[in-house]
Amino acid sequence: SDANEFCDPVSCAVTIARGHARALDRAEIKFQDQSTKGWSSTKTTHSLLSTSWGFFSDVDIESEKFRCLGGLRFTLQAIVRIISRRMYRCKLMYETNELGETHNATHSLGPIGEPVANRPGWRVVEGEILGLWVLNVPWGTETTLAAPHAKFDDGSIDLVIVRPTNRRNMLKLLLAFDAGEHIHNRAVEYIKAKSFELYPEENCSNKAGGFIAVDGEVAAQRYDPKRSQEKYGPFRCDVSRAGCQ
Repeated sequence: SDANEFCDPVSCAVTIARGHARALDRAEIKFQDQSTKGWSSTKTTHSLLSTSWGFFSDVDIESEKFRCLGGLRFTLQAIVRIISRRMYRCKLMYETNELGETHNATHSLGPIGEPVANRPGWRVVEGEILGLWVLNVPWGTETTLAAPHAKFDDGSIDLVIVRPTNRRNMLKLLLAFDAGEHIHNRAVEYIKAKSFELYPEENCSNKAGGFIAVDGEVAAQRYDPKRSQEKYGPFRCDVSRAGCQ
């Protein structure tokens, strides 16, 4: 988008052929070790695009059955999830850097959440939400400007939190995401941070969903009979500035 080029296969191929490299932040995600209650020291998941939970990961993962429809699958599944909403509860703690403080004060009318005791620079957001989408780059899909203030190498990650709202407003949000206008919606909190910790509440009424997705792949899910992913539960994300090219 910085070069005002189209996001299509031909334009992407031309960009690759040019061979220009640029720095890109890398996010490191660690799940909580169930025995020590510390963050796992043996396995780290690396992310370059996004991490999602709640509405956003539900749409991403559950739309796989419509993959033959291309990008339309996300719109179709989003409508399904708007009609049949799922509520999630969590505690989200985040830490900002100087850039994040400036952004949050300017675009969020002040810091979001309450200060965390004994953790200077950290704030906590708690309660019921519809979904969380954490992005390292502005575009979540080729047509979705999910984090309009995100930069490739600013050492920050952008958190988009959608609070409970009515279905009519959710439909407005669905349309607003394409142009990045969703950040002005009353149900959205937009935070720039350098680290965050998510503590999802397992005891909820949802009988499905509960995916934690990293770069579009399931990293953990609440109902995992095959035990093929990480244990569903708290995880931490830290940003490594310009961690790759």
